[in-house]
Amino acid sequence: LSLGDCDLACVVSADAALADAAATLAANLVTRPADIDSALECVSGIKGIKGVLIVKDDRVGMVGTLPELVRHNDPAFYDKITRYGKNQKKTAYIYDKSL
Repeated sequence: LSLGDCDLACVVSADAALADAAATLAANLVTRPADIDSALECVSGIKGIKGVLIVKDDRVGMVGTLPELVRHNDPAFYDKITRYGKNQKKTAYIYDKSL
């Protein structure tokens, strides 16, 4: 259930279920850009959370350790995503898996 109006909430943790739950919490806490700081503080304080990235409108908030974003170089990338057609060009990034 989404109660917030966050554009993006990404949480890094060694525990995928924890990261998913914490990202949902972060998204639910943000309804306006001014909510980002308190959401970062709340979510980053959860044991097991390594990093948090939250975006709302033109504001970005980050805390902790986040993986480097790298530009993908797979020419068939968009053919693998059902919401993009072959003629649509979008910029996409993937996480560096070495973290």
